[in-house]
Amino acid sequence: MPRARPTDAPATRHSRSAAHFLRAEGGNVAVIFAIVSILLVGVTGIAIDFSRVSLGRAELQRRLDSALAAAMQTPPEARIAAAEDSFDTNSTGSITKIESRFETATDGLKGTATADVPATLSSLLGIKSVAVSAAGEAMASPSRPKPVGPGPSDAMPVP
Repeated sequence: MPRARPTDAPATRHSRSAAHFLRAEGGNVAVIFAIVSILLVGVTGIAIDFSRVSLGRAELQRRLDSALAAAMQTPPEARIAAAEDSFDTNSTGSITKIESRFETATDGLKGTATADVPATLSSLLGIKSVAVSAAGEAMASPSRPKPVGPGPSDAMPVP
């Protein structure tokens, strides 16, 4: 049996094992793969949520534009109420905490809306929702001028 050398004390053996562990390169691929995977999932989550935010903003703008257009079909004194009713009855998909504001403008109506789009994978990074907003204005179309000159009923009979 080999005799233990005095330098093989437990503390010395542990320091040699630690130095050997730090020099080892066998598991580097697994560590790099784990770090890259986490980053890839984070970037993918941000891309998915960016797409959801863009769709949410477009949906909010469509809803606002629809409410403004519907309100312009009513008499001027009823436009704000009509816009609010139309805005509240349209569906919005996944956006939440929706607020709208309408006000009369010269020959028309202005409106703004804000909402939150909930995050999906970005919530792992601490982003719970993203605020989006929309603004629009609808103008009353000018009345059509009456044609000048003889009309169909004013035509003279041909002899």
